[in-house]
Amino acid sequence: MRERIFRWSIITIALLTAVILSFVNHNVSAANMGGAGQSRTEASADYPLPPGAAAELQRIRAQIDRIEAQTLQLQNTDLDSMHQIQTLGKLELFDTTLSVNRNEACSTCHMPQVGYTGASQVLNSTTVAYPGSVEGRFSPRKPMSYTYATLA
Repeated sequence: MRERIFRWSIITIALLTAVILSFVNHNVSAANMGGAGQSRTEASADYPLPPGAAAELQRIRAQIDRIEAQTLQLQNTDLDSMHQIQTLGKLELFDTTLSVNRNEACSTCHMPQVGYTGASQVLNSTTVAYPGSVEGRFSPRKPMSYTYATLA
């Protein structure tokens, strides 16, 4: 039991570290590009979203909002310590306020049902990379699966 709690604590710390590093990386990137404060609807003319990607991202974001709302309902329930740690990790993964513009959850690019990588079929078959908190600005690489976190 202790090993299991320890393992989940390590995973939670790894996820939190990934969130913090992602936040710092996006913040520096947005500041360097002059886009901090740009809204979700202002897409960069240089990197428009592929056809159908905006609708698919909107569907993914709606799903993220539903999952976060369901998880928040678990907050005041009597969960054992293991489920408390799992709930904390889930809340971090689906929290949109952790991004630069407070509009993008980590799970936008790291959805559980697709192995903690991108869930957008359109983006996976076109740009491969996903837009960040400033829509229209893309990272130079595909979202890594969180299953690699223990190896990083």
